[in-house]
Amino acid sequence: MLHGNIVNMEVVGMAITQIDLDDEALAEVMRVAQLRTKKDAVNYALREVAARQRRSKLRERVHEWSKEWDYEGWSDYRDAEKDARSRWQSRS
Repeated sequence: MLHGNIVNMEVVGMAITQIDLDDEALAEVMRVAQLRTKKDAVNYALREVAARQRRSKLRERVHEWSKEWDYEGWSDYRDAEKDARSRWQSRS
């Protein structure tokens, strides 16, 4: 629900932009992120959305990569590595 709050937002290398913001959402972002200004809240929210999208894309790529993982091979390798380490440590 928009309440008609207009905030001037300066973006590096761009002109100042006026936007209508949801007052309740803005207040919540300011509260949970402990921000003092509307500008900081808007910039914080934009960065959070961008970061969330990057993480989502990365999860999708990892999911695709994981289809090719050889867990049993890795597990056998790891067990052999542990055995070798324990034998080496028992000599000390």
